Amino acid sequence: MGNILTLEQNKGNTSGDEFREPVKLCLYNSYQGVLSPPVEISRTQALMLRRNIRAFSQYGNFTGQELRLYQLLSQSGGERFLQLLKNIPEQVSTVSASVKALGTDIKAILTAIENCDSATFLSKLPARVDGVNSKVGLPNILLEALLEQTPFHKHFPWLYYDFEIHDNESSWDYIFEQARPTFAAQVFICRELLNNNLFVPYLLGYKDSTPVHYNPLVCCLLIAYGARIYLSYQTSAQLADHLEILTSTNHFLRANLLTYGEASTIRNEVLWELLCNDGDGPVTKHYMIANRVSILRTALHEHLNHRQLDSSELHRKAVGLLGEEFYNHFFTNEPVYGHAVKEFLENRFSTRRYSDEQLREHLKSTATLNRTIDQRLSIFLGEYYTCKPAVVVQRKEQGERQPDWLVNFLASPPTFEGMEILPDGRYKSITLKVGRYYYQFPHANRAQTILAKGIKPYYRKWHGLDHALRTQLATEFLMDSKVLPDFHKPFRELLLKHPELQELLPIAELYHDAVAEDEHKNVEELRAAELFQRDMTRLQQYPGQLVTLVASALRNKNCTMMGAENPSFTPDHQCTEEELLLRQVLRFGDTVDILRVKPPREDFPTIRLTPDSAEIDTSEMIYDGYFQPEKIELLSVVNNPDFTLLIQSVMLSFRDLASITGGWHHQVPNPFTSQYHLPVDNHKRRLLIEQAPDPYQCLRECLNDLVRFAIAEKAGISPCLAKHHRRHTDHQPPGCWDPDTGSGGAYRRLHNEGELRQVRLPEAMTLAEKMIVVANQPGLEKLMSADIRDALETETIRLQQKAILPSVGTLEQSELEQMLRQPDSPGARLLSERGYSVKSSIHDGKIFYQMMPKSTLARNFLLLPPEYDDEANPVTLPENNQGRH
Repeated sequence: MGNILTLEQNKGNTSGDEFREPVKLCLYNSYQGVLSPPVEISRTQALMLRRNIRAFSQYGNFTGQELRLYQLLSQSGGERFLQLLKNIPEQVSTVSASVKALGTDIKAILTAIENCDSATFLSKLPARVDGVNSKVGLPNILLEALLEQTPFHKHFPWLYYDFEIHDNESSWDYIFEQARPTFAAQVFICRELLNNNLFVPYLLGYKDSTPVHYNPLVCCLLIAYGARIYLSYQTSAQLADHLEILTSTNHFLRANLLTYGEASTIRNEVLWELLCNDGDGPVTKHYMIANRVSILRTALHEHLNHRQLDSSELHRKAVGLLGEEFYNHFFTNEPVYGHAVKEFLENRFSTRRYSDEQLREHLKSTATLNRTIDQRLSIFLGEYYTCKPAVVVQRKEQGERQPDWLVNFLASPPTFEGMEILPDGRYKSITLKVGRYYYQFPHANRAQTILAKGIKPYYRKWHGLDHALRTQLATEFLMDSKVLPDFHKPFRELLLKHPELQELLPIAELYHDAVAEDEHKNVEELRAAELFQRDMTRLQQYPGQLVTLVASALRNKNCTMMGAENPSFTPDHQCTEEELLLRQVLRFGDTVDILRVKPPREDFPTIRLTPDSAEIDTSEMIYDGYFQPEKIELLSVVNNPDFTLLIQSVMLSFRDLASITGGWHHQVPNPFTSQYHLPVDNHKRRLLIEQAPDPYQCLRECLNDLVRFAIAEKAGISPCLAKHHRRHTDHQPPGCWDPDTGSGGAYRRLHNEGELRQVRLPEAMTLAEKMIVVANQPGLEKLMSADIRDALETETIRLQQKAILPSVGTLEQSELEQMLRQPDSPGARLLSERGYSVKSSIHDGKIFYQMMPKSTLARNFLLLPPEYDDEANPVTLPENNQGRH
């Protein structure tokens, strides 16, 4: 990062003052291939930026994440990155100054952790802590590195750490003696990190591939310091697997690696999870706790009895696992009372224990629905979370340290200054800004993952920018004057009353998945509405009350799915008629794009309306396996057969648009491929949208291509499926070539996107008219204007007469020479029709031929050099082949 900005003075400037011309700084987005407009800065500003970049470099080196930090910041928007470099956070400058003064090397600390070298660790840590810990804290990477250690495998690569080791004390004692320095160093290092507020609030207690299994000592210490653990079981055998933690605790206590108090805390927490807690929270039925104690007793006896131990040995083993007090109270006495077990464990909770509220907030901020290999499903207080087995955080006591600067930076609101005067207009500019900001820039919750694993070309699996833009487009379609306003008087009157809704509703639809897959499902709608209202209020371009109304509709769009008992959402029957109508419009956009994940029925797009279709049940539509268009609420609200026919028909258009813009996520054959026999790479089509400089315009152009396909098909022009050789030695034209069309011949088939773009669309064609053309269903022509119908007919006739001109490629010199010598040849005539002529020039004594645009405007557009001007003297061609290369 320190080399991001290198400045050199002009040779003539030796004064040390400003550069003679301002420095122009451009930021290049390599992911999208976009170069930002240059920003002019003075020499003083440039030197200040360089100092701040060096500070970031020192901060990145201190945290061990310099390269990944730079990747994260550079992918967070050029404007924001530049502003951050101008005003670096206090935490960054504090670390930079301290590192410079103390020479702290985080890599040396990491190496000490990896090597279990407690002496080096201790020698490096104090200076670093004294310098910056009060404001910044230790880097999370230190505890992450400790958690990744596998002490058993390190000393015994052949050993699989399981109950065979745990329950054989002689084997354990031998292994421990061999690995004693490693465990002792782990204990020392872990306690130091925990005392400096690094922490893991939540551990997934699976048997394999989790720190609880391969690094038990560190996990035992985490639980002793207040970490919660998730344990799930259905049978006594599964419950017995979880006793591994208690077995580890007993061994580490015997080895004096854990104190008696720490061992008691671990036993208490594990027993609480096994006996008194489940996914919905604490068990309230006391008989269930008593039954669990019986299951635990059975599992423990079955586990110990096959060791052929005498009664005194069995007693000692059981006491070592459960603790003498719990064993004597509930394992030797009958009957067992559930309320007594619960009270016993509750009274012994550690004061450092992470509370339910703290843990809920932790899971909401770190757990997402974005599945990866190392993520597991857990349930806490009735909510499902997909999270990693162990996430390191900084445990913040009240009044300690500032909020994390990186989270604040990534969560900062977008800026909309000057939006109203941009050439593309306010609406398109907001769409471009919001799409990039919330769907392409990294979310704050994803920052730690990126810093841990590096950044990759990324889009959300189900709720990416392509989906958001399609839903926005669907809302735009619905609001066309020939669609919902034409069929539903209340909505038409609402638009007349609030014309700003023409922009606000599609923009709100764009926001609806702003945090999807990055924040928990239950807060998606709340956060989307919050961000929409915040940004539109700051923009100050729309009436405040109207923004509030649309935000409320967005917040409650999925209130039915959230549950009537959820106080954060207002049911439909409790809102105003205006807001209800806005909710129904916003639901439409999201509903039609469910086609991307739920395949259509065999009778698609048939709509089978019934008297109870108005009773919307979105969950039914999602979970029955097929898309059900009857669940589009507006069909019953409008209750007009012509409107139903329109929506039924354009469902084909929405489906086809999803199929070529990366929205086809099931095994049903891609409809575009089925119709045109052309393969579609869903991943590449998504990247086409994600990486486009203007994704909104890219999506619209994809729709235009579908319109072009429909027009070409009516003219009898379809994609060519035959293989064409690049050069034909026998000069035989391909079968799709019609030599009698035009002066030089033309294609009756389409071969590439360039040829498809020769199909002309009427300039005044509305979105609704485009969707109708793509649907190609009878009875909808009346919804298009007469001018558009005539223009489409004219274009169809033109294509039938003119067909498709071949793309102008790179011709061989011999072909260009022939066209120059024989201007009446078919090739020369065809080239002339395309606006080109052939010119010759001499270079190094040889004659070269080049295609040249005939118009001055075209030459200027292509930025041709002056030697190719029309006024340049043409070369006199020789009569023979002399001078040809």
